[in-house]
Amino acid sequence: MPEKKDPRVSPRSPVAQPPTPRIEAGGSPWSDGLVLEDTEFALELLRRLIRENSTDDEGGVIAVLEAACTEGSLVSRRVPSVGGHENLLIGLCESDLELAARGACHERLIFNCHMDTSPVGALTTWSVDPFGGDIEGANVFGRGASDAKGGLAAMLTAMRTVKRVRGDASGLTLTAVSQETAGNVGTRDLVGKGLRGAGAIVGEHTMGVSMAVAYRGVIWAQLEISGRSAHPGRPDQAVDAIELMVNEFIPALRRHAWDEAPHPMLPEPHLTVTEIRGGHSMAMIADHAVATIDMRTLPAQSVTSVFATLGEICAAVAAGHPESTVSFRKLYSVDGFESPRDSRVSQLLEMAIHEISGHEATKIGKVGMCDGNVLANHADIPTVIFGPGNPSGMGPDEYCNISALRSATAVLQSVGERWVSGQNAA
Repeated sequence: MPEKKDPRVSPRSPVAQPPTPRIEAGGSPWSDGLVLEDTEFALELLRRLIRENSTDDEGGVIAVLEAACTEGSLVSRRVPSVGGHENLLIGLCESDLELAARGACHERLIFNCHMDTSPVGALTTWSVDPFGGDIEGANVFGRGASDAKGGLAAMLTAMRTVKRVRGDASGLTLTAVSQETAGNVGTRDLVGKGLRGAGAIVGEHTMGVSMAVAYRGVIWAQLEISGRSAHPGRPDQAVDAIELMVNEFIPALRRHAWDEAPHPMLPEPHLTVTEIRGGHSMAMIADHAVATIDMRTLPAQSVTSVFATLGEICAAVAAGHPESTVSFRKLYSVDGFESPRDSRVSQLLEMAIHEISGHEATKIGKVGMCDGNVLANHADIPTVIFGPGNPSGMGPDEYCNISALRSATAVLQSVGERWVSGQNAA
């Protein structure tokens, strides 16, 4: 292993650490429920979750969560999902596990967080064991620590505290979902089966002190070009698919100017070519090329309309090359969203962040997309993003700051307790 870096300084994400939450041994300033033992449980739970490799299979994470539910008198149920994967529903009581959109299910608060992680990549780029859950300095390290097992640990710990304090209360459901990194598969499956609520918090990274209220949308698409192969010495006999891809189609897609007003929290629309494959031999002009496109959109844009525009651009270029065959198809898309400022979940979260941190909640936009896009757009649930993670997710030496984990746990407990008690923001 290479020499370990100072864990208190991340060259990939030089971000300020959150303030220490105001938690005392006997309780907290907002409730008699949360104590230091709870936040220590969140840390230990996060370490246990990190030790389960959930890049391709979430089964180990589910087992850890189920054991924590049993210890904390929470109820849980596995829900089969796509491709043999499973989602896990966790509730204060049995009624919180209902998926059907009826009755009290409409009034509940949903905590949502994914169990899967991105791949580790080259082990030589890590200075720590990616599945060790090691604590060094102020951080706990490992794949998923930030994205998003820290959120899972904070949410489940908060629910255990709400259960202990509020006893027979209902109206709080944690959806621990699979395959988020494959296109929000687990959350889309639950929404398709009837998951609904009056508010949702998604546990993606905001460092435990900010709340993300705007997310971009995404289109994943595939552009495929078929031409004609020939000897490299006879280019006049070929229709070079790679040349068409690189010099004609991709530049045309990138040149398009999107006529959208700037968003105060989000970058402008952006197209990225994430994969290119083509050719059959180093001694043959390629008759085939495939590119994968990632298009990020603003909340005001419709991904359906944007995809249609991209298709028109491809068709216009293809018209000038009738000797080639071109196809452009959508792999996945989801619209961007903005959190309603006057929603109950947004107001309770903002109030809790202020109470725990002593500072006004910072509202931010996020450049990616998450399961919140699905909850907001396909289940019509007011959704906000909040969690203890940071931008180190998906990179080597991923970590979660321990103070941020404690802050997030305290905030989520406050929101959950107030929600099930019927309280609104002051």
